[in-house]
Amino acid sequence: MRKIVSGVVILFLACMCAGSVATQILAATKPSVKEVSISQSDGDFVYGVSSTKVSFKITKKCKQATVYIIDEEGNKVYKKVISKIKGNKTYSLTWNGKESSGDVASTGIYKAMVVVGKSTMTSTNGVLFYATSDFSKGNGSESNPYEVANAEQLKAVSKHNGRSFVLTQDIDCAGVSYVTLFSAEDQFSGSFDGQGHTIKNISISGSSERVGLFRQTTSSAVIQNVNLSDCMISGGKWVAALVGANSGTIKNCSVTNCVVNGSSIDVGALTGYNGGKILSCTTTGNTISGGDDYVGSMAGYLDSTGYVSECKSSQDIISCKDYDCGGICGYSKGTIMRCEVKDDTIGGDWGIGGIAGKNEGTIANCVVYDESGLIKGGSAVHGIAGSDQGTSSNNSYYGELS
Repeated sequence: MRKIVSGVVILFLACMCAGSVATQILAATKPSVKEVSISQSDGDFVYGVSSTKVSFKITKKCKQATVYIIDEEGNKVYKKVISKIKGNKTYSLTWNGKESSGDVASTGIYKAMVVVGKSTMTSTNGVLFYATSDFSKGNGSESNPYEVANAEQLKAVSKHNGRSFVLTQDIDCAGVSYVTLFSAEDQFSGSFDGQGHTIKNISISGSSERVGLFRQTTSSAVIQNVNLSDCMISGGKWVAALVGANSGTIKNCSVTNCVVNGSSIDVGALTGYNGGKILSCTTTGNTISGGDDYVGSMAGYLDSTGYVSECKSSQDIISCKDYDCGGICGYSKGTIMRCEVKDDTIGGDWGIGGIAGKNEGTIANCVVYDESGLIKGGSAVHGIAGSDQGTSSNNSYYGELS
């Protein structure tokens, strides 16, 4: 009797184990979601301008998979059923920002979720969707840049770092409070093309560092064809009308009739600090002053990685309280090539030069026109570099130092 009972128990346990294994095998043979992603390939995801792409893969053949777009709270705003799914094949669809109801979704971050039977997977990444645009046209891609047409749109540039922008008309910033873009922590890394238009009457005041229309740029930033005029800029260190501290490329830009004042070092009309490239730019009729050292038209301080080429300064008034004022750069460790200074008024206590107040880099093929003798200083005054500890070649000075 005991043997029979024992045998029944063993048989029962064997059946249970077999059933469990069968369940596991059955579960393993069912199709499941293998991967899912959502992405915006180029520029921002802006309603009516661009769309986003959802991609997914299922392990095995199945009748259908259901794709959902979910918001930050997990609410399903959009649903799409894909039929006749083949195993390990990548499927893709686009979402234009509309909910299943037909309404435009709210601005926010959205993820993709795919469901097959009891298998569910949500994308680890999300995309930022803009229900309305801050700009006239575009989505910030290189092929479809954001179009900036007024002062409010100019201020909105700060919300879209890394994107491409173009000015479509002149902008007057008179009466607009504090137009300065990005920050020391969020440095501009995109491209900004002024297309030859002028931004005027920018007014920025304070004692902070990195002051200018663009506070600071990365090495990938490109700012070109921008004209600034009649601006009033003041700050502490790294102060300028266009870029406070530049590591990118600035080309074919101009600053005219602006007043730039820094209470500390590294003050310029175009850039306060420059470790990047400045190409074919001009400054005219500006008043640039520093409360300490290193003041110039293109850059107050030109770092060893900095490069200035084919730039012109004319009729600028450049002054520093102590050391190193120059028509192109105050203090240069970089390279200055083929630049021209004409009729600038440059003055300070020590280290005053038509091209650079102090040169520890290279100055070549530059020319200074100082026929009125407006380059003056207490000591170390020279038509090219006030204090030259670098390399100078093929430069010309026309005038008479006083």
